[in-house]
Amino acid sequence: MTLRKFVGTILLLCLASMTLFAQKRSEQDSLVRLLQANSARQYEQYGMNFREVIGTQATFLHNNTYLLCDSASWNVDAGLIEAYGNVQLIQDQTCLKSEMLTYVVDDNLAKFRGGIVELTDKDGNLLRTNQLDYNTKDSVALFYYGGAMKDVEGNVMESLRGTYDSKINIFTFEERVEMYADSSYLKSDIVRYMTKEKRAYFSENTYAWRGDGFVKANGGWYDTENKILSFNNDVFMDDPDYEAWANEVYYYRDSSFVEMRDHVQILDTTDKIILLAHKAMYDQESGFATLTDDPAVVFYGENENHEVDTLYMRADSLLFSSKKLSEIPEEEVNEANKRKSDMLYDSLSEQRKEQEKKRQEEWVNKMKEYGKLPQDYDINDPDGSKKRAEDSLARVQAISDSLAKLPPTVDTSQLAELQVDTLSNNLAVIDTINPADTTMIRYLRAFHDVRLYRSDIQARCDSLIFCELDSIVRMFTRPVLWNAEKNQLSSTSMQLLMQDGNVTRGAMLEEAMITTQEDTLHYNQIKATEMAGYFHENQLYRFDALGGVSAVFYLVENNALTTLNMKEARSMTAVIKNGNAEKLLYTETIKSDAYPITELAIEKQRLKGFEWRGDERPVTRYDITDRELKESERDRYTNITMPTYRYVNYYFDNMMLKRARNAY
Repeated sequence: MTLRKFVGTILLLCLASMTLFAQKRSEQDSLVRLLQANSARQYEQYGMNFREVIGTQATFLHNNTYLLCDSASWNVDAGLIEAYGNVQLIQDQTCLKSEMLTYVVDDNLAKFRGGIVELTDKDGNLLRTNQLDYNTKDSVALFYYGGAMKDVEGNVMESLRGTYDSKINIFTFEERVEMYADSSYLKSDIVRYMTKEKRAYFSENTYAWRGDGFVKANGGWYDTENKILSFNNDVFMDDPDYEAWANEVYYYRDSSFVEMRDHVQILDTTDKIILLAHKAMYDQESGFATLTDDPAVVFYGENENHEVDTLYMRADSLLFSSKKLSEIPEEEVNEANKRKSDMLYDSLSEQRKEQEKKRQEEWVNKMKEYGKLPQDYDINDPDGSKKRAEDSLARVQAISDSLAKLPPTVDTSQLAELQVDTLSNNLAVIDTINPADTTMIRYLRAFHDVRLYRSDIQARCDSLIFCELDSIVRMFTRPVLWNAEKNQLSSTSMQLLMQDGNVTRGAMLEEAMITTQEDTLHYNQIKATEMAGYFHENQLYRFDALGGVSAVFYLVENNALTTLNMKEARSMTAVIKNGNAEKLLYTETIKSDAYPITELAIEKQRLKGFEWRGDERPVTRYDITDRELKESERDRYTNITMPTYRYVNYYFDNMMLKRARNAY
């Protein structure tokens, strides 16, 4: 015999031995063995052999499964065991308990009927029902008239029917499924709880409630160990302050973070804002939100004429946050107040007021010289009321000084204590009258490739900041704004004062320039150190150029550009109508020249720093975002009712009813 044949023969013998061993093991497992009993009596009835088994722990073994009970009637011929009293079925580390079961040997089936049946897996998860079948060969339990399970973390699940597969450690709940986990109430068509992963997976028609919030989804899971709740597949969220949509949502319970992914849309009907992105992170404690992956924000509402108009803005990333007014540093509040005060300051109007005041003072001095006015005449107090008030205040101060010189009538130490007590009482009253201001102040920060579009105004910059403290939009790094399409405003940095969603004031700081397009080659230009713009109905109606003004204007004759006018002045005011400068007022004109445009090369017709950026202007809202905006879906889910936990309350001593009472 060759070596190859010898090895082959040995392998065949080994395989035959293994097959024979498996067959014997199978035959051995198919047999029911009585391992322990206090007594066992054999008798015959109806032509069949029975055994009556009695024992405080009578023990049977079948399919590597132990059956323990106080007593049993074993029909040997029919292969039936009726077990009574303290019944336990133990397989591996799965344990089932009840007061009665019928075990069908040939079907490997334990039928628990009547009373409460308990199934405990190896991790301590506890399922309770009143009718359950357990297949000892497949290691699968089935309940079908209502059951509830409580896991080791205290989460509960219930349904009309369900299964437990001991081999793969999965509980499956089907039909009228209800779940409670980490203060969240949930309903679904199907829930599968993977005990090894400690995760519950949801199916279609999933609804969840937490606090005042509501979620609808067609899938998701809950990680009971790490406390992460996830929803996916057409997710809708409803909160008193907003509605939101996404394809994936993750709630990180330990950190209070919420993450939304893929086609995220958040609708704030109170403040009339829509947020769009493909990824959004929100911290529920701090109120800080970050939007990335093609984000945009939509401010919808009415303009000053009560016409529906919408502002669209996008950036590479958008950051939203809010703080209580009492928590904002005083320095920041003061800076915002100064910024707004500076925006509202009308320098040219103030100059005119000063000039008018100076002329009045010169007139008063002349009238005094001519004896037409008394020498003590004050232009700021023509009727003398201010002087009389000052005299009265001086007399009161004199009386106070006299009283201060009188000898003390009380002990100074007592007076000091009295003053301290009075001060403390006053402070307590002040604290009561003026509690900390809890007004929420919102912030918006946009970074990189910022674009804005509204039908009447468009803008671009690299970064933008907005705060409700001053309601000023601050734009940085090459900001540019277009108004009435042909007017372009640009500067090193730009500020826009907003009121009810409309621009009311604008400030261009450093290298400010307004450019108006006449045609593809010719542009009116005004350049200054800084400029202030005044808007009505989002239309620029006046602007002031301050400090070193240079201007280029084209004159039109017979519908043709003929003459170029170049001016220099200390300051200038322009009145705008229909996008055109109709009235110009100069202060200290330094230079004014006129040239036929045919005599100057085109580059000579442009001021230093000229740059027409019309090709960067967002032309439609689709240059901001092509996402379609969703409408409110709140009313669609008003008839969805919260879980009642019928089986949890029945099998776990009114657990959810007690929780609800404690919550109130």
